Amino acid sequence: MTKRFAFAKMKHPAINLTCASLFVLFFFLPGISIAAGEIVLHIVLQPDNHLLLGEATISPEPGEHDPLHLALSEKATGIRVQQNGLDMAFGFANGRLTIPTTTDLLTVSWQARFDQPVPTTPTHHEDPSYGVRAIISSVGTFLGRESNWHPRPLNGPSTYELTVESPAGYRVISQGVLLKEQSAGGRGSMTWKSTLPESALTLAGGPLQLTTSQLDDIQLFTFLSAENQPLADTYLAATRNYLEMYIDLFGPYPFGKFAVVENFIPTGYGFPGWTLLGSTVIRLPFIVTTSLGHEVAHSWWGNGVHVDIERGNWSEALTTYIADHLYKERESAEAARDYRLKILRDYAALVDTQNRFPLNRFISRHDRASQAIGYGKGMMVFHMLRREIGEEPFWQGLRSISGDRMGERVSWEDLRGVFEKTSGRSLNAWFDQWLTRADAPELALTNVTMEDTNHGWQVNGAIKQSGTPFQLNLLLKLECGDEETSMGRVRLEGARTPFSLTCRNQPTRLTGDPMADLFRELGPGELPPTVNGLRNPTRLLLVTSPSSDRQNSGPLLGAFRQNRVDSIPAEQWSVRTTRDRDLLVTGAAADICLSSLPNEAEIKEGQLHLPAGDFDLASHSVFLALRHPANPERNCFVFLTPPDAPRAVVSRKIPHYGKYGYLVFDGPTNVAKGFWPPEDSPLTIEFEKR
Repeated sequence: MTKRFAFAKMKHPAINLTCASLFVLFFFLPGISIAAGEIVLHIVLQPDNHLLLGEATISPEPGEHDPLHLALSEKATGIRVQQNGLDMAFGFANGRLTIPTTTDLLTVSWQARFDQPVPTTPTHHEDPSYGVRAIISSVGTFLGRESNWHPRPLNGPSTYELTVESPAGYRVISQGVLLKEQSAGGRGSMTWKSTLPESALTLAGGPLQLTTSQLDDIQLFTFLSAENQPLADTYLAATRNYLEMYIDLFGPYPFGKFAVVENFIPTGYGFPGWTLLGSTVIRLPFIVTTSLGHEVAHSWWGNGVHVDIERGNWSEALTTYIADHLYKERESAEAARDYRLKILRDYAALVDTQNRFPLNRFISRHDRASQAIGYGKGMMVFHMLRREIGEEPFWQGLRSISGDRMGERVSWEDLRGVFEKTSGRSLNAWFDQWLTRADAPELALTNVTMEDTNHGWQVNGAIKQSGTPFQLNLLLKLECGDEETSMGRVRLEGARTPFSLTCRNQPTRLTGDPMADLFRELGPGELPPTVNGLRNPTRLLLVTSPSSDRQNSGPLLGAFRQNRVDSIPAEQWSVRTTRDRDLLVTGAAADICLSSLPNEAEIKEGQLHLPAGDFDLASHSVFLALRHPANPERNCFVFLTPPDAPRAVVSRKIPHYGKYGYLVFDGPTNVAKGFWPPEDSPLTIEFEKR
């Protein structure tokens, strides 16, 4: 008998599914009923041969009289088109299948071999698929939608029912809900059905174990390897919590399932109703508390409410704000402030006048600089919007968009219109400055004086804006004796805006934007060097010692994609010739930059003393981001490794710690990381005691 799962009626906790039901051969019955515009796919995978055998039954929309144009992989061979059991003529060239005018049901059969090589030691990469578009193998399958592994109409999205046959224990997933799983005789099959129109499907799978749970009528799944199967309950519980939180914030969940799926390459990205995480990624403890929620949130923003991509991608910014930032906000106000400071520091380290662009031109990340704009700056824009219009108008606006525009394409302009409606005010100028300008506010306190008056202490001064002024609300915090605090909010519209604050006791410190609520250019003193500085260096120069040649630095340079770098031996280094360049020094050449170690750190007698602890350089690899010894506006990066260190492995890991100023590794394992303290800020004044 065939076992069917009535998921909507399941009330018990997570159950591990093992199917031992009769395997049903796939074939089309005469008179099969398919809705207009629907495509039914039957796929057979042969992982050992990297082979896909496919058959698609297509029901054209009523009244269609033009030829049917379908995208299909150029790897497709043995193509056959039939209608009512008779072969039809067709054309196939450059990945386009053209079928003459028809309004009747037709079938397309094909086969294709997908054997794209998978990188065995992938370096840090902005493409979450690591360049893999289509592969079928015994360790796993990934067929991205852009690979056109199945025929898809070019005239618009369709709904799909997909059945995939594969070896027993080799499970697959795609968009839609799980209708059934069957197995017998060493073979298995899974059937997925999407009710929301899709332009194309993504397929992933491998030798994975399925665990399922339920939240009302939403199917919850994990597809994990035997090694990671113990994590199933943790991921299911976290998925349930995220869904409940976002349903409360935004309204009904738009899909019939959410699945956490393990991939055989170290990916971390999402699709409508599921997320695909690499085997090593899925074991990282922070994934459950951060990245998983981010992908669940995309179910509403990006996968549910679609992006009008031609007018800019807002979904990554919004998702970062209502996921990553919101989790920090619920932890504490200080944690949220620190997260925003990290965003500002990343932007300052990665974006400059050569690579910056307006937010409304962001489409997708292609490097860390574009991520700092599309994700980071965009997140700050949503944070400032919330503070500009207030709590209820902001959250009501998001609920309105989710309720009214689900499944539709939405632009930045559409978002502005909704928030104008919920706030009852025009936001055209406000949105315009943040979306169309590529620069950022540059603010500084100037002409600040302190006076003891008959009514207490008075602090006067002005806020200066460099460049074309932005319209901003700047919070000022005046700290005074006996833990007294005076707060003031100043509306900035011009190049210079005066202010005045008072308090009873003598002031000790004045701070502008104390909670990092504004997107702005940080001053040099607010930017202690970080690992991220090696992503966007200024004319990077590699300085080597005889015992540490360029070859030893190759894996690190490759990990940061700095493949065209000048180098000189340490004995040729001089302040005069290198003061305007960022430096990467290794081995004994590190002495060039160690004079720039902050007061919190010291190297003495082979020991590195850091705020995080003391470490023996003979047994630990160390990466330090420091100031250039002769130019505080440039950086010097120090990489020290003992002779037996796994240098290539450590090098590939370093870019993942971009926000830190120092890293220590014991073998391949990071054992310490930390930040250098900021030195000063143009928005902070320390008052001398009188």
